[in-house]
Amino acid sequence: MSHIGNIIIQHCKSKSISIASIARQLNITRSGMYKILRHNDMNLSRLRQISQALNHNFFNDYYTHIHPGDNNPSSLQTENRQLKEKLAKLQTELSLFKEIVSNTTAPPPTQ
Repeated sequence: MSHIGNIIIQHCKSKSISIASIARQLNITRSGMYKILRHNDMNLSRLRQISQALNHNFFNDYYTHIHPGDNNPSSLQTENRQLKEKLAKLQTELSLFKEIVSNTTAPPPTQ
């Protein structure tokens, strides 16, 4: 079973929620649900549906598994904010460079 599938199954067990009940919520068969959980890859929209059905953010669990030393998923939000700030700065610099280039390549004024 894939790691995220195991996490989902363990979560269901800890909350006493049957896989069959989740399958019904997602309008799939019980065996179809187990097939999804056993598969190595899971569609992101399916993981979102399962997260909503179980009222649990499995994306955070998966992120923590991929980055075991980083138990703070909010670091993604911090990184995202920093990258947005950097992008805004680069866009400003690009605008200034374009202005400089257009001023230096403009034909001399006619008299």
